[in-house]
Amino acid sequence: MQWGFIGAFGDDQIRTFRFPTPFKNKCFSLVLTTQSWNTAGGTTGSPFVASITKTTFQVNTDPQAWHGGSGYRWIAIGY
Repeated sequence: MQWGFIGAFGDDQIRTFRFPTPFKNKCFSLVLTTQSWNTAGGTTGSPFVASITKTTFQVNTDPQAWHGGSGYRWIAIGY
């Protein structure tokens, strides 16, 4: 199991991130959530994981909404 934080980046982008330690065989689950400081009820976009390998994962930010967050928290499970 691994986890981490990714700093915010613009909408409608795909970025690739490396796991701190590559999984030996496979990463079979990765959960991503926006860390938002927007408490006034504003819009928060929905980033999603575009692809996962045993060494990297891609995050795609929602082109339809301003995410208003300071970044993304993630947790991955593999073996």
